[in-house]
Amino acid sequence: MAEKASASLGESNEIVGDVGGSALPDSMDKTGQHTEEDQGPVVEGEKTNLDDKHVTQRVRPQSREGEMPRMKFVNPFADDGLLDTGNQETSEVEYTPEEQADIDKLYNLQTEADDINAMMELEEKELVRKYNKKFQTLFNERASCIDSSVLSHFWLNVLKKSKLIADNITSRDEEALKHLVDITSDNVAGEGTFTLTFKFSSNPYFENLALTKVYEMDEEDPDVLTRAIGCPIDWRSGKDLTKRVVRKRIKGPKGPPKYSTKVETCDSFFHLFAPPQMVDDPEEQEIIEDILEADYEIGDRLRSEIIPNAVRWYTGEIQEESEEDDEFDDEDDEEEEGNDSDL
Repeated sequence: MAEKASASLGESNEIVGDVGGSALPDSMDKTGQHTEEDQGPVVEGEKTNLDDKHVTQRVRPQSREGEMPRMKFVNPFADDGLLDTGNQETSEVEYTPEEQADIDKLYNLQTEADDINAMMELEEKELVRKYNKKFQTLFNERASCIDSSVLSHFWLNVLKKSKLIADNITSRDEEALKHLVDITSDNVAGEGTFTLTFKFSSNPYFENLALTKVYEMDEEDPDVLTRAIGCPIDWRSGKDLTKRVVRKRIKGPKGPPKYSTKVETCDSFFHLFAPPQMVDDPEEQEIIEDILEADYEIGDRLRSEIIPNAVRWYTGEIQEESEEDDEFDDEDDEEEEGNDSDL
């Protein structure tokens, strides 16, 4: 997370603050571009590490074993010929009649295996749908239990127990997330496309009572993300947590101080609902890849781990392994290997 910008005129000559809006901040037009209109009261704010646009992209997300390899990105602008197999030469092998008969038998068995596999996949999809419904019924009951409990800010505390997510939550975000009453996913039992829904009580920050994030996965390869879709946030006036007003003192002759004012993007968890767009620029694309990698990792962590086990995160029964723990484990492994070599 970026450091907070100083509001001291003596050091940076900048004062920063919140910016408000409706479907888009007042400082932006319908295309997402900033206007020259000044917005909101001037208070301290923070910088951002996420863009605020939509994305269309193909990536290979987290592996099943929990490892997070570097994602595989497929740039639709690139012409690398990976899909063009029509010009490849194939060698023909002549078999004896006896060999060909055996091969035909094996191919018949292979066809039967393919049919069984197709039937299995259909039954798996039906099983996933069946158990997603069972999970949803249970999670609806859990939501009612949380709503009537004495546990304050349950979901905010759950999110903060995950360092991966907590690192993207600012102190200003916390005030809005105190109104978060439930997080659901339409697909917690299987692979493929899933939608996250964040449900809120009425709050002073935005009009929406629900915010959604869709992760569309490739139909043929459910490990490949084809598109991430956010949703507009109807910010109340002066309450946009993703923007800040910066007033910079203009140097000039003696007299009353003069300031220039502009609107900047700042750190916020709510950038999750506005993923960046795909671009045909290698340098910018690399930045977008990093953003989208972190974006999907958060979405998958919520879907597959946090939503199904929310109370275990709340109580601390489940804890993420930190990078320091990983380093210590690696050192222990190296020491054990060294000891083995001395025997």
